[in-house]
Amino acid sequence: MTAIDFGIYRVQKLGNHLPNIHLPARRGMYMVIFSGPAGAVHHIDNRAFTLPPYSVLFIGPDRISRFDNEMTEDTYVLLFSSNFFGRSNRDLHFLLNSPLFNDHSQVYYMTLPDEGLLYGKVMVHLLYQARNGIGERINQDLAHNLIEQILIMGSMNVKQVSNAGYREDQDNFLVLRYRTLIAEYFVPEKSVKFYADKLNVTERRLTKATEQVTGVGAKELIIDHVMEEAKRQLTHSEKNVKEISLALGFSGEQNFSAFFFKYAGIRPTEFRRRASL
Repeated sequence: MTAIDFGIYRVQKLGNHLPNIHLPARRGMYMVIFSGPAGAVHHIDNRAFTLPPYSVLFIGPDRISRFDNEMTEDTYVLLFSSNFFGRSNRDLHFLLNSPLFNDHSQVYYMTLPDEGLLYGKVMVHLLYQARNGIGERINQDLAHNLIEQILIMGSMNVKQVSNAGYREDQDNFLVLRYRTLIAEYFVPEKSVKFYADKLNVTERRLTKATEQVTGVGAKELIIDHVMEEAKRQLTHSEKNVKEISLALGFSGEQNFSAFFFKYAGIRPTEFRRRASL
């Protein structure tokens, strides 16, 4: 595993690991921001959001965000990839469908109660411990377990602040439904038309919504989902490449390998080798 897959940093040092943090961008990573006693300000979809003291903010990889120029002390940022967390179908399905990371009409955060402050500090301490030894399997397990706890607590205790107008909300709802359908049908169906018909919209309308919400077209979301599942199986399953290609709906290993190389830049076997280091 590498720093690209998992890390936790004080916000003042984040720029060493994530470029251009003061510019609005889709980061391509799952981010969880922990604020300290002074709270924090973060910009989401070009709107400033004030995070209360001792709170936890959830930001998905497609969300446009930027860090405030006045970075508050005692603010920590957890970064992780879907490949790192998605050890199972359940893990990956949760990430790709959880409102915490995929509902762009809302800002999702939770505020720790007084009795939870010590627990929050322990979580940050353990995340650092896991990061510093991330090359070892036991620390990867620790990091995965801690992230899972944070996401479960977030799902149970989340607060929401509306962050979209009516038109934006329509697009967001359509994309959420689209992603749910992709997760259900992506093995046999990889055409935008199939999903547009299911949603009773035109391909053009669907693509316009996905571009507005995620910054990429409808076809790219299908490709992204297939790639995330391919990476998960290559990293965490015992299946060989031929078995994975068939499980993902490809007619043969050669077609899958060509598809994977086109979008990842390396062959599946090489990706598996690197993931095991």
